[in-house]
Amino acid sequence: MGAFYNSICVPGRERQQVKSSLLRWLGLKGFELSEQPVLFDLDGESERCAFLVSNDRWTLVFFSKFEEERRLIRELQCWSPVVLYIWVQDSDVWGYDLLDREGFAASFNSNPRGFRSFAEDLAERPEADPEVVCERLGLEDRVDALRRIHRSSGLFTEDACLELCRLIDAEAALTSYDDLERGATDDLDGWQVEQLHFVRSDSAAALDDLIDLHELSLGGRDGLATRTIRSQRIEIPREVLAEAERRRRRVGRIVYALRPMSWLARTWRKGSEASRERRLALPPAAPRMPKEAEVSRVESSDIIEVRHLINERHRCRIRLAVGGELQSSSTKPASVFAFQIGDTTVTCTARPRSRIREVLQQPSHSNVLCDEKYRIGGLKARHIVFELPPLYLAGTTGPSYLGLYVVQTEPALYVFLYRFPRKILKEVERAIRSTVGSFRLLS
Repeated sequence: MGAFYNSICVPGRERQQVKSSLLRWLGLKGFELSEQPVLFDLDGESERCAFLVSNDRWTLVFFSKFEEERRLIRELQCWSPVVLYIWVQDSDVWGYDLLDREGFAASFNSNPRGFRSFAEDLAERPEADPEVVCERLGLEDRVDALRRIHRSSGLFTEDACLELCRLIDAEAALTSYDDLERGATDDLDGWQVEQLHFVRSDSAAALDDLIDLHELSLGGRDGLATRTIRSQRIEIPREVLAEAERRRRRVGRIVYALRPMSWLARTWRKGSEASRERRLALPPAAPRMPKEAEVSRVESSDIIEVRHLINERHRCRIRLAVGGELQSSSTKPASVFAFQIGDTTVTCTARPRSRIREVLQQPSHSNVLCDEKYRIGGLKARHIVFELPPLYLAGTTGPSYLGLYVVQTEPALYVFLYRFPRKILKEVERAIRSTVGSFRLLS
């Protein structure tokens, strides 16, 4: 899979006007602006998020819901003389659309047969004329340069798109929503970034914060309810079972045949991402060793002391057991910590308390080896170990083991997840327990 970019570009410093449009439009859809920090992956039903990136020349909008971008652009068309939409599809096709209050004013597509932006707009779109585009954007002296970009071709379409962004002085338009959500803003010097988080006004009623981590049984059922549901036994005809088995085998052969293609696709994607990183010259931010007075400004998952880790977004910390090593992890909001003990990697993610039933869902065909309810630093915690059949882990002939620690706090559930591929290593398990046991919320 290649790169995907899409940005809505409004000429001028129009941050407040764009923000007002978002508030009005999303307000009509039942969303309200939230002042709470974003701690989890967005819920597509009850949440929306927008990043406003602006300077004196442009105001860029990166929206969380791709399917609603066209509707948002219509809101901006109501007052902005022009709106520019820039996109890259899977590192294969790129283009842009120039819109005014009447509709599409100019469109460019490097491969119209490969992809079309806003395919639901079936009306004919005027082909982009460099003179018209530059005149509408106030860049009359750059017509020849835009013509060259239209004619350019290469292995990576984002290269040509980046040239367009540089030409119009909006290089930040080749950022992605995902990059901004991860906090990757090192290449946005000179740009102001503001995140707007919207929550559906009736979603608060759906939160089930009264459910207790210790009272819920595995599978998400309330442990206080002791009634059982009886059902009649259903006899399945042998012919149906035989046909299901034949289909299972056919699907298995297809999956096996597609494995080489999947491997090639993953290899190509890694090469594409590595090439883009070299091209954009974005060196990874190295963890720093702050002084004691700088603790409050430490970034997510940076090292505070030799063995202590802190996540500033979630305001929590852990202390690694002896032998534990910090691992690189996603910088998405829900990612909290990642560390390794021996050959076992442990990841900690944050989940909304309303998802507690999903967290405690027992994997199918698994056995529960451990379900311990206890406390960590005054917080309710739970340790569960599942024995999984061989089908859960490719390349194994025996069972594997899935472990999780869950810590319940007021704002979130913190889930530490790890796996033993063949047998449970007691010394590793003790080190994981010690590390999780050091979990504390920062005051």
